[in-house]
Amino acid sequence: MQLAKYSMGIGDRFGRQARAQMRAIIKARAVGAAVAPVWNKSNREHMIIGTCPMDVRNAVEAAMRAYSFNGEYHVDADHISLKNVDWFMDSSDFFTLDVADFTGKPAAKADVKKFLDKHKNLIGKKLSIHGVKTPLIVEKAEAEVIANKYLLAVQEAGKLYRYILKAKGEGNFIPEVSMDETDNPQTPRDMLFILAAFADEGIPAQTVAPKFTGRFNKGVDYVGDLKVFEREFNEDIAVIQFAVKEFGLPANLKLSVHSGSDKFSIYPIINKAIHKADAGLHLKTAGTTWLEELIGLAAAGGDGLKLAKDVYAEAYKRREELAIPYATVIDINPAKLPKPAEVAKWSAEKFTRTLRHDFRQHVRVIDDHTIEGRMECPWEDGGWGHGAGRVHYVLNFTCAFSKPFKRFGVWDKDKVFESCRDYVGTNTGFFAEFETSSGEQILVRAGLSYVDQEGARQNLASDIPDFDFDRARRAARALWSNAFAGVKVKGGSVDDRIVFATCLYHALIDPRMIGDVDGRYMGSDDKIYHNERFTARTVFSGWDCFRSEMPLLTLIRPDIV
Repeated sequence: MQLAKYSMGIGDRFGRQARAQMRAIIKARAVGAAVAPVWNKSNREHMIIGTCPMDVRNAVEAAMRAYSFNGEYHVDADHISLKNVDWFMDSSDFFTLDVADFTGKPAAKADVKKFLDKHKNLIGKKLSIHGVKTPLIVEKAEAEVIANKYLLAVQEAGKLYRYILKAKGEGNFIPEVSMDETDNPQTPRDMLFILAAFADEGIPAQTVAPKFTGRFNKGVDYVGDLKVFEREFNEDIAVIQFAVKEFGLPANLKLSVHSGSDKFSIYPIINKAIHKADAGLHLKTAGTTWLEELIGLAAAGGDGLKLAKDVYAEAYKRREELAIPYATVIDINPAKLPKPAEVAKWSAEKFTRTLRHDFRQHVRVIDDHTIEGRMECPWEDGGWGHGAGRVHYVLNFTCAFSKPFKRFGVWDKDKVFESCRDYVGTNTGFFAEFETSSGEQILVRAGLSYVDQEGARQNLASDIPDFDFDRARRAARALWSNAFAGVKVKGGSVDDRIVFATCLYHALIDPRMIGDVDGRYMGSDDKIYHNERFTARTVFSGWDCFRSEMPLLTLIRPDIV
């Protein structure tokens, strides 16, 4: 059994996403990205969720039948050991051999000596490896350190591989060796000796998952020095290609990047490297689908939102127990976690926005006349006052068009996605085309809310209930006429009165109303309040307005002040 050149580990934590994930794989193939899906779920995840390995296989095969998919796919026994591998034998054909517990523990002295003697051609000599800028020189002392750190781990991987081989038979499964959940990254010199040990143990690994510099936390982007990562990744590819020839390892042996989902900043680096070296890649996702499922529950509102809150409350009680096994791939400050009682008061939008901490802009097509979405404005991206005030807010919108779309889509930076109905991005826009007659106009009604999506809908229904443009224009003029009613002007030229009226208009724009038609508004503490005694406003200029605008408003608009 041979793994495709490009493969992706897919997490389906609750066993409800296999069909949607299969649709994504089919769409990728339709545009020329032939990726083999590998559904992975670890023993610890089964224990947390209350599922078994065969549940994964059953969900995947149901998805295969639903889409009549006959391409390559696999089910991964993720991060297994001799303690729990038996549970996965019948369901899995891909085994991630996890030896992190043995990394750093020395093998028997005799085994270390035997290993170093066998590979003395790697010690004390200049090794020129294509793709590594400077020759590798590993002196005897360093070689002993590497062997004492990794040899036992590889020996344990060999034991586990042979145990699976006896049960499954040769050619009936794909072995991967995982060394990513360790404290320190492996250097190219480490990798050279680790791969030599693979060959000695007879492990025909098709992917190897080293630990790279930086943080690969679950569900968020890579945190670290991109230049260092780029150098390490390229050198690891080069060492693998050297080891394949030198030690007789499988020709399709490739790098595996664990916790690879949402690592947007390193994807261009990886893309460039694998194409330059004509190398394969296994990208193993982790954590993202779990978060997305909770987001989906919360976004549904009602019982779904309640369940998502219950999950958080239970996880909060067990946070140390749940977090310890993932110490190398999560950073949680307990002091910053909201109390379950606070979360219980959150709206669906607040809950989903908190989990979708990486989203900036979201647009979705509701029907052939309507789009909705949100735009996050975080202080880190500049925001109000170029970020100095650390103001963070989210603007929800709903837009209704007077005619159905003929064609639509979204763009993100320089990429265009035709007919995309739901998109989350960072530089996102929506476009639409319409079937029109000569001189016909397309009208758009827009509702905004700083609270939530429902607020945007209600505001639109209240402020602009229909497509009567003239009625909306009359209503706007009436509002401004009422605002100007406190001022009577005499004398001066027509131009003088125009200038005065324009300046008065500017003065009355702010401070502007920030609340919804139902009285709700978002406070500066990111909590939803209901105004019972005042109108919530924002944009209070600090540029000496107490000398000018506020005294003026006190005279002509005391209701605002």
